[in-house]
Amino acid sequence: MSRTTKLLGTVSVVATLAASPAAADQLAGFAGFVDLAYTHQNLDLDSDFFGNIDTDGWNGVTVGAGIAFPVAEIPALAWQLDGNYSSQSGDATLCTDPFDIDTCFSGGQSRIVWNLGGSLFFAFPQSRWGININYETITDFGSETNGGVFLEWYLANFTVAAKGGWLFGGGTPNGGRGNYLGGQVGGYFIPNLWVGGSVTWSNVITGSTLVGGGVIAPPCFGQTCGRRGSSETNYTLDAEFLVSDAFPLSVFGGYTFSDLSLGENVSNPNLAGGADSDANTFFIGVRWYLGGMGSLMDVHRNGNLRGWLRGAN
Repeated sequence: MSRTTKLLGTVSVVATLAASPAAADQLAGFAGFVDLAYTHQNLDLDSDFFGNIDTDGWNGVTVGAGIAFPVAEIPALAWQLDGNYSSQSGDATLCTDPFDIDTCFSGGQSRIVWNLGGSLFFAFPQSRWGININYETITDFGSETNGGVFLEWYLANFTVAAKGGWLFGGGTPNGGRGNYLGGQVGGYFIPNLWVGGSVTWSNVITGSTLVGGGVIAPPCFGQTCGRRGSSETNYTLDAEFLVSDAFPLSVFGGYTFSDLSLGENVSNPNLAGGADSDANTFFIGVRWYLGGMGSLMDVHRNGNLRGWLRGAN
């Protein structure tokens, strides 16, 4: 093959990618999904109310579902409802004195997380944008609500997305308020394969050690906690592969590194110095799409809102 032929072929491929359609339009009718996921999380919590705790690992199984419909009276407008149920368990080594191994003991932990959200959004050939609200409750730890705006923009086979809004904590000991921001870039290197990366940040002024993404250290109450700032930054790589255009089952997975930080608290000497910790989370699952056929890019841009757009993390 001549150098000229190779050059023409390369130019042709690049031009095809640049000129390919965004494959997005107004939601035409019902769209839905159901999914099942497994999550494993390792925590390294440097300091908390009890002195020190290292959680060997959390394991969680999550079942989720969602539905979306267009609003017939208003062109390009649609709405979505979605939610999930998660059962999580973990083992921990708790040290009441971080400098004395004899004060450590092991014990199991468990929690149930419920999540329910709603979104109202406009869908156009080159973008989607809208508002959402999401409510989450965690066993024995109160609740967290996020509300905000989101946008995703289509550049041929690539998607750029952003979101931001407010966080509200409720219940004991998780009363508080804060905000969150996030950005994501991803692409479809073949129509049925998504690969993306994202960064999200959240900050909450609260009376507990709960951070934006739901990473929990042992709770504290009233004056033992005081008011302090909790921040969390998540770095995520994720991928999703659709089996075929005619069989809308996908496999997804990814990894998240979380950087956790607690501000100083003069109300409790054990917490006065603050803390910096981290977490590693791995997840894998399967998802069944309802209400239409097509490539994964078609499903993401013409069907339900992607999960990253709907929450704080």
